[in-house]
Amino acid sequence: HGRAGRNLGFIEILSQSLLMVDVDHFKQFNDRHGHRFGDQVLKLVAHVLTSNLKGRDLVARYGGEEFAAILPNTNLDDAMNLAETLRNSVESRKIVKRGSKRAIGSLTASIGLAAHRTGEDVGLLIERADKSVYKAKAQGRNRTISERSSANGSQCEMHIEEAAAAS
Repeated sequence: HGRAGRNLGFIEILSQSLLMVDVDHFKQFNDRHGHRFGDQVLKLVAHVLTSNLKGRDLVARYGGEEFAAILPNTNLDDAMNLAETLRNSVESRKIVKRGSKRAIGSLTASIGLAAHRTGEDVGLLIERADKSVYKAKAQGRNRTISERSSANGSQCEMHIEEAAAAS
């Protein structure tokens, strides 16, 4: 279940998911602190993502402030759990200016995910994951939304930070 595939001779049948991770308000980091500082923020996000992925999972910068993570042998539910772990890990990082040790602020990410469909062109998979990340941004950022919650409007798979309001 979850991250397991079946091997039928030389053909491996996989469930595969794609995460699109977009750093929230990244342009503000660049505009306020310069591109070198922005590059350091991207390196931090890349480190958080790669340190939380395992085995054959693959993460790459997709463009600008966006990353893509390919999760072989991972169904949508397991990908959603991993995406939330990644989002929480990014959010837990505080941005500090090295020389002055002055706190700049916190970092958040919006994550969209989709599962590969048998026989589907990879472009369609990317498009669905991308639509989910844009929906996460439109609904307030710092959220994880799957294509499933994107398609039917359900919020059962969307993370909304309510812990702060509850305390």
